[in-house]
Amino acid sequence: MSAAMSLFALVVIVFGALSARAGRAYVSAPMVFMLAGFVLGSTRFYELEGSTIKVVAELTLALLLFHGAAELRPRDLRTEWALTGRLLFVALPMSLAATFVLIRVLLPGLDVWLALVMAAALAPTDSALATATVLNPAVPVRVRRLLNLESGLNDGLATPVVLFAIAAAAGTHTSSRGDHGALEAVVAIATGVTLGALVGLGVGRSLDHARRRGWTDESILPMAVLAVPLLCFYGADLLGGNGFMAAYVAGIT
Repeated sequence: MSAAMSLFALVVIVFGALSARAGRAYVSAPMVFMLAGFVLGSTRFYELEGSTIKVVAELTLALLLFHGAAELRPRDLRTEWALTGRLLFVALPMSLAATFVLIRVLLPGLDVWLALVMAAALAPTDSALATATVLNPAVPVRVRRLLNLESGLNDGLATPVVLFAIAAAAGTHTSSRGDHGALEAVVAIATGVTLGALVGLGVGRSLDHARRRGWTDESILPMAVLAVPLLCFYGADLLGGNGFMAAYVAGIT
């Protein structure tokens, strides 16, 4: 594991040094890191235990969901709420449904719930994978703003679908759980959303109050912010909730 993490750190450093040139060549960070992971995994250069991979993947996803939600600017959302709503509540469900139908046509033997998992994972847009477009000054500012808003909010709508479908798929293949998997997923999502809202509002207002009073060292503040998604993720786990939804909602609030 040490060798793998050392190589990954080296890739991050090299990409950081060449990021501007890579951007001009339309090569984004997700492309580079995905390629690095593929090469390391294909060459069997290292071996990791399943539990280690699970922890790293879950924490990474929780941090990404929190960061993506926290990057949204409420003023932009208030200004573009009508078009953003159409993208989220009309275009996204249509894209998800079309993707689901296409998957069922191309992979007729695939379980219905697994097809829904794939559709919910593939349908939402992600501005991180289209950084060259989102940051390109040739693209109208409003289009870039709408794309950024939609891609930041669609995770919160697609993630419950993914979790629900996974739970339902597990329930159909595990006789001991039966039909309770989907219900448990709904309860876990609701618990995560509630906890995320409470933690996000509480911590946000507390830190803001501390800054106004001069109690906060600005150099330490990012560490406190970084701890928020960790608190949400593991706090939700203690309560039987979904940590991903908790981290995402905390980022929005």
